[in-house]
Amino acid sequence: MEDLIQMKAGMLDVYLGSPTINEFLEKSANVLGNPLVLLDNSYKIVSHSNAENITDPYWQSYVNRGFCSVEYVFKAKQLAHVTVSDESPYFFPCQICHDTKLVKVVKNRGVELGFLLMLDSQRELTSDDKILIDILGKMVSELLSKNERNRLSTHNTEMIVIDLLDQSIHSSKELAERIENKQLLQISNWRLLIIDFWQQSHSTSRSRMTLREIQARFQELLQMKTAAVYQEKVVILFDSISFQTNKESLSAFATKHGLKISVSADFSDLLQTNQAYIEALECDRLARFSLPVKPLTEYYEVNLYALLPSMPIEQVKQKYFHPVLQKLIHYDLAHHTDLFETLYTYLLQHENVNHTAICLSIHRNTVRYKLKRASEIGEFSYSNSVILVQLLISYQIFSYYVVCYQDEYKNFAKNQLLQLAFHAFERISSTKCASCTIQDCDFRL
Repeated sequence: MEDLIQMKAGMLDVYLGSPTINEFLEKSANVLGNPLVLLDNSYKIVSHSNAENITDPYWQSYVNRGFCSVEYVFKAKQLAHVTVSDESPYFFPCQICHDTKLVKVVKNRGVELGFLLMLDSQRELTSDDKILIDILGKMVSELLSKNERNRLSTHNTEMIVIDLLDQSIHSSKELAERIENKQLLQISNWRLLIIDFWQQSHSTSRSRMTLREIQARFQELLQMKTAAVYQEKVVILFDSISFQTNKESLSAFATKHGLKISVSADFSDLLQTNQAYIEALECDRLARFSLPVKPLTEYYEVNLYALLPSMPIEQVKQKYFHPVLQKLIHYDLAHHTDLFETLYTYLLQHENVNHTAICLSIHRNTVRYKLKRASEIGEFSYSNSVILVQLLISYQIFSYYVVCYQDEYKNFAKNQLLQLAFHAFERISSTKCASCTIQDCDFRL
């Protein structure tokens, strides 16, 4: 108890000296007898006490690099969601470092700014340390609020992006007052990009990257500094011209690292950032069924589906299922053929027989025969471009309802027509084309 009182008094003396964050953490670590690390809300290390006192080799590396590993961040997020029901400090048993950390969420006026960590490098952590770090966290919060020099890096551009997403900035005047780089206000057209970072963190077959490496690489490609972590996704704002210039590079980068990127439509006012974010989320959801192996999807590629209402499958068949396709699918059911799937693949492959043969793993003469039978059964001509467009739209709309809403349809498993359509759409959109060499294949990874 006496030690606890002495440590509280020592921390208060340090705090009353109105130091910078770096000085405060260094002197407080000396009082507490263990190293301290301050992270922003995207897990970038923004300040720490003397690195020589950190005995954990992982955290020595993290401090030197300036950010945590993706594995550590993912585990920390998982534990925080389960453990923290209030703002109390909590022990974090790290499976990567094989030890325990003490964590305090740092907030200011209800806004989460980051995390304060106490490492058990010099002495074992005790229950008294929870009391001490709780006080320490509040002191850090006060220092951040009263001293402009102490602001975390996310307080400027990254925090502006987060506040725009949260709709916490209410006017153009307020936005102009907060943005240091006034050139950003001169951009007339913006795009918003999201990466589902946590899904990428599970990837073992591709080159895995940390959140900061992903963010830094994208900012380098786009020559922008407007990235943030929001709702467990990497969110980047960039101008439309820069996006068009770097589109191929972004797609190649996403392919290399197994990322799924979704991009909003153009918008002109940064106060519309939240709306653009919702649009990008919708793009991500729709792309996962319609273009599942395409690394980068823009909203205009899938916005057709966003207009479709929810309705029973029988009503979908009546409204959107083209009579030609009904004939083909009933013929396939009766004769155990795959004309329905062959025609859809052919239309998706820009009416190219060779590409269709590669995707279906059959000979091109077999494709020609099946296409001929499809035109005979469906009673249509391939020379009629209007009917081909109608068929493709019907295919895509029906696939949307069958794949996205299959769980909502009663007796789906008992409906042979739906089962056949579902398996056809599933095969077409599968990753079996990942090794395809067709340069303009819509399903090429």
